[in-house]
Amino acid sequence: DEIEEYKGLYAQAAKNAVERAGFDGVEVHGANGYLIDQFIQDVSNNRTDEYGGSIENRSRFALEVLDAVVKAVGPRKTGIRLSPWSRWQSMGMQDPKPQFAHLVNEIKKAHPTLGHIHAVEPRIDGVSTSSHEIPKDCDNDFIREIWSLSPGGNDTVNGRRLI
Repeated sequence: DEIEEYKGLYAQAAKNAVERAGFDGVEVHGANGYLIDQFIQDVSNNRTDEYGGSIENRSRFALEVLDAVVKAVGPRKTGIRLSPWSRWQSMGMQDPKPQFAHLVNEIKKAHPTLGHIHAVEPRIDGVSTSSHEIPKDCDNDFIREIWSLSPGGNDTVNGRRLI
């Protein structure tokens, strides 16, 4: 099945990067409207099978890809990038907190020694700083409560606030 094939491709790419190309580690790109993010986000995932519908089901592909990559290169050499707030490539759930809190909790349970979770800050949209107004309740504090660090678009002012 196609999903199994893609999970294998992610794992093989990670293995190639670490074992053949000498990378220190890999970051699974689960952000910015790309494939994994399309499964996670309710604005793009219209599936009616075990990969769509509920928060748990929409998390499944990301978790399975991460499992495959961790199995291929180990947890300490693996990270994942998430963008709960990005509107890039037509993403942007009305309330991403329940979805991403569930996903990060499941990652923490399955891979407590994962190298990192890279949660993109709401002020970053795709590859640049967002031009739209960011509501006060849009922040990654809910992720920081689950997983201690979340790099992504920080500057000196934000870095000091987070320490």
